[in-house]
Amino acid sequence: MNAVLRPGGQTGDDRERGKTQTETQQAWQFRGELGRQTQIGGIQDRNDGGHDREYRANQREHQVGQLEQIHGRAHKHRGWRSRFRGTLESKVMISTDSAMQDVDKLVSFAHGKESGPWGIKITRLAEVARARGFAVDSPDYSRTHDPRERVQQLLGQHPRAKTLVLCGSSMGGYVSAQACATLRPTALFLMAPALYFPNWDEEPAGIPALAAVAHGWRDDIVPVEAAWRFAQRNRAALHVLDAGHDLNDQLEALCLLFDDLLARAERNT
Repeated sequence: MNAVLRPGGQTGDDRERGKTQTETQQAWQFRGELGRQTQIGGIQDRNDGGHDREYRANQREHQVGQLEQIHGRAHKHRGWRSRFRGTLESKVMISTDSAMQDVDKLVSFAHGKESGPWGIKITRLAEVARARGFAVDSPDYSRTHDPRERVQQLLGQHPRAKTLVLCGSSMGGYVSAQACATLRPTALFLMAPALYFPNWDEEPAGIPALAAVAHGWRDDIVPVEAAWRFAQRNRAALHVLDAGHDLNDQLEALCLLFDDLLARAERNT
């Protein structure tokens, strides 16, 4: 079989062998790099590179502490949930399957339409809940933007506990409020709840006596009148803060309000 001479004096077989060798070297270099470090949202989690297990555990905890910065950058990318959910949910919170088991105290979060299950507010409030001995759960509702489908997803999770607290933000506020009729929670905490919108304006039922709403005066997505209407009809505590829709600049106030609600929920059960 005659070899074909290519420009540069190399035969076709020579070039193929050189290409194969180069690809092999690149593959081994890539595997070696993976063995040394995994890049997660700009934070290096070094493993098997001469560092011991304690170092890696500390790095995981460091990730949790910097989740707010991670979220701000990574949420722009479509692959955010697949990269972060397995790492952060398993480390920071109990899994959805675990939450479905009977526990003494449980907070079930519901995120907003465009956000994710472990955004800034939910992550901070989960820390508050864990400090009081609550298990926490935050399902990912992002597969659908239909609020009624999200309600059915929450009901399908069957969250149950002696002290069950539902907490929802924006569309998650609608989901949490509408689930009360079936789940009968001990307490309800809503943040800028997207209630009384056209085509999904039904009045929530079964709202517990222990309910609180936080809303922003500068909310340009959900009118503050929606929070007022809900609070008035359900005799819920209403806290209107100097904030926009996301309420992220009032995290400390939200944590205080949520902690107070949890303390009263514990006393009521």
